[in-house]
Amino acid sequence: MAKTRLVLLLMALTLAACRGLPVTSFPTMPPTASPEPVPRESHTPFPTFPPTPLGVQWVRVTATPFLTSTQVSPAEPNLATPTATLFKTPTPSATPGPPIRHLPLDTEVTLTEIQMINSNEGWGIGGIPGRDAHLLRTSDAGETWRDVSPPVPRPEPGKNLAAAGSFLDSQSARVVFYVPLPERGNVQTLVVWHTDDGGATWAASRAADLYFIGVPSLQPLVRFVDLDHGWILIRYGGIGMHKHPVALLATVDGGETWHVKMDYGSSALFSCTKSGVAFGDPLVGFATIADCPIDGIETDWTYDGGLTWLGRMTPLPQDHLDNVGECDAHSPQFVSASLAFAAADCTPYASPETVAFLFSTRDAGASWEIRRYPGGTLLFIDENTGWALGRDIYQTTDSGLHWERVKTVTWDGQFSFVSPSEGWAVARSDGEVALVRTLDGGTTWALLEPVIGR
Repeated sequence: MAKTRLVLLLMALTLAACRGLPVTSFPTMPPTASPEPVPRESHTPFPTFPPTPLGVQWVRVTATPFLTSTQVSPAEPNLATPTATLFKTPTPSATPGPPIRHLPLDTEVTLTEIQMINSNEGWGIGGIPGRDAHLLRTSDAGETWRDVSPPVPRPEPGKNLAAAGSFLDSQSARVVFYVPLPERGNVQTLVVWHTDDGGATWAASRAADLYFIGVPSLQPLVRFVDLDHGWILIRYGGIGMHKHPVALLATVDGGETWHVKMDYGSSALFSCTKSGVAFGDPLVGFATIADCPIDGIETDWTYDGGLTWLGRMTPLPQDHLDNVGECDAHSPQFVSASLAFAAADCTPYASPETVAFLFSTRDAGASWEIRRYPGGTLLFIDENTGWALGRDIYQTTDSGLHWERVKTVTWDGQFSFVSPSEGWAVARSDGEVALVRTLDGGTTWALLEPVIGR
């Protein structure tokens, strides 16, 4: 089977599971390859970090705001009044084909994304490699899956559908199917599908033609904070001079109708890569910025549901303020309406080693608490419990003050945790993909062989 190599790797790693290492001093991080830094005479060399670079205390800093779009300060923004209606009379660019067929029973499937809701129920995107993506749902912790895909029309021959979605609970999903295009080409038709009964029935938004929906390296980001309020950030990629066109759509009725908050000509969020976006309530959200020639950590904030955005520079701790250069922020997330986390990988001026910072805010980005962390994708499931996810997997149970290395793996993964102990990952290694599960916070991983069941 295609998964044999990865199975053997996982079995070997499970037998040799490394013990947790309580962190009384920050662990020595392995060097990370990066481009040769450009010397800057106006800055002192980046210091060599001792074993305990920042101790166990957070450093609180105040963010510096700057405008990236028109300044507004509405007292009570009316979310039901859009600035522009996207879904007018549909003008599809091609005649829709017949809908994709559900996968038959006992079909072995490969997941490309997983989002578990609890110990047993969750959603997945996947199917047969090299074919259309399907929306899958499990009720037995990932052992078997039901194909609950909406009646999405098949694309033209030679192209395959991809999918992106937001999954609020075990019954509710908001999903976009699209053809990833390597460059801007023919107009694509966007339809947002929504279900609140686990995929038994689906409703579709009205269709709209867009210049692009997703490219292979940047899928649309679908985000909902409740059953009614949601956003889709559509990203294209760079077009030169650090310009990255995006479009932002919003809904206030669960996805039945959508409105333009920003189109591709908007100046807001136009500069540099939007590596992620998160919302804490119907008004407040932020986007993380990467691939930008700006020293320090930048995030862009909205306080009116996405109509306007305010850039904020998050200063580093004072002893590193003049020594860390460009930073790529990522992993934005709210764990409550008031508490948000994000991370950044910063390139020192005179060091080949990337330095990773974790930062959190309780006041919508006006100030941050910041400290170093092991690096990798950041994932928090509550105020205290989180993971730093790379080939070295770390866990924190005190909001990032201390980190415990729980496992070193030989694969890259997309992770989903539902408790401090239970988690899943779509594991990738040398072109192979497998679904794995942990019951001990990531110390050991067991292989699952997902199939289509009843």
